[in-house]
Amino acid sequence: MGKNGFFKKLAVLGVLTLSGIVLTACGNNDNSATGDSDSASADDVRVVKVGIGNAYNPFCYLDENEELAGYEYEVLKLVDEKLPQYEFSYEPTEFSNILVGLDTGSYDMGVHGFGWNEDRDKKYLYSETPSVTTGGYVILGAEGKDFKTLDDLAGKKVQVKTGGNVSNLLEAYNKENPKKAVEIVYEDSENEQIVSNLTNGVYDAYINEKIDADQWVKQFDGLEQYGTNIFGDKADSGCYYLYNKNDEQLEKDVSAALKELHEEGKTGKLSTEYLGEDYTK
Repeated sequence: MGKNGFFKKLAVLGVLTLSGIVLTACGNNDNSATGDSDSASADDVRVVKVGIGNAYNPFCYLDENEELAGYEYEVLKLVDEKLPQYEFSYEPTEFSNILVGLDTGSYDMGVHGFGWNEDRDKKYLYSETPSVTTGGYVILGAEGKDFKTLDDLAGKKVQVKTGGNVSNLLEAYNKENPKKAVEIVYEDSENEQIVSNLTNGVYDAYINEKIDADQWVKQFDGLEQYGTNIFGDKADSGCYYLYNKNDEQLEKDVSAALKELHEEGKTGKLSTEYLGEDYTK
């Protein structure tokens, strides 16, 4: 091979080598961009801080291993799977702490079977889609009572939890019906104590949503359920998630996912498993 041929070959090899370097470098840049893109996608995932009840069995509670369990928790896991743009982070806590956490921004979302009431609606954003429907309010009392309507509770001692839906509804009822007013006793007690108060005659009645009352009658002896939807259309019959007022997109996304789960029958199966029947219809 002549000198000119040798240098031509060397030049070609140099070009090929340089091309290989350039191609390899571009390949590295492409991989890096993909990695950056993946990282950016991960960074775009919003962590949603969920304040959820820790003693509201069978809806949301801590099991024997101190692990979060219950209908609402299982539903939220399915909701989270449908929403890749969010990652739910749960903080089990007492009922009273959930609203405080929403007020202070510690929580983005509150979960504790919240019913609708006017005062809460002024402060918080309610989910458009309820997680379950409650079947309205009924009266709980010791066995053998003759309660059918609110009128039958005139002059009777009715225990309520402070600031709850029932206290607001009963206060409104008393204003509208002063001659049939019930005696409202404000006392925040655990379920076992409430039942003890009823069966031992300390108080005459306790008003609860049917979905809860069904569970109580199964769980506690000496307790009976009376009446049907005693507040009528004055009380909403849904259980809702609560959000901060400015979190409209989160509410919209969760409600849409929840609606899909209802339509797919997945929440209905969970309701039957945890609550004894399908309360999502």
